[in-house]
Amino acid sequence: LARTLIDSGVGSEDLVAVLLPRSVDLVVALLAVVKSGAAYLPIDPSYPDERIAYTLADASPVCAIVAPDSLRELPCPSVSPRDAAADSRPVTDADRVRPLRSRDLAYVIY
Repeated sequence: LARTLIDSGVGSEDLVAVLLPRSVDLVVALLAVVKSGAAYLPIDPSYPDERIAYTLADASPVCAIVAPDSLRELPCPSVSPRDAAADSRPVTDADRVRPLRSRDLAYVIY
């Protein structure tokens, strides 16, 4: 999933919304975002639609990671953890869009 994000141009200084229920997919998604160098914006999909819409509009993520069966319309491109091709090679700065820096964000919470 990290490589899928990187291949989509996601990197440090970017924000990725994660709209997943508590599950293994959520853990995979959060780790993938951090490995890509981006920061994650966790959003509970059970929140009211108005709250989710406000958070997405205010934060302006470059993309979102959603459940495979999600029908929610989003203002940004989305990907499912199940869409990612298996690739066990470690992600390095050479793979990332931009190298990681100590001042890069890891997450944003509303």
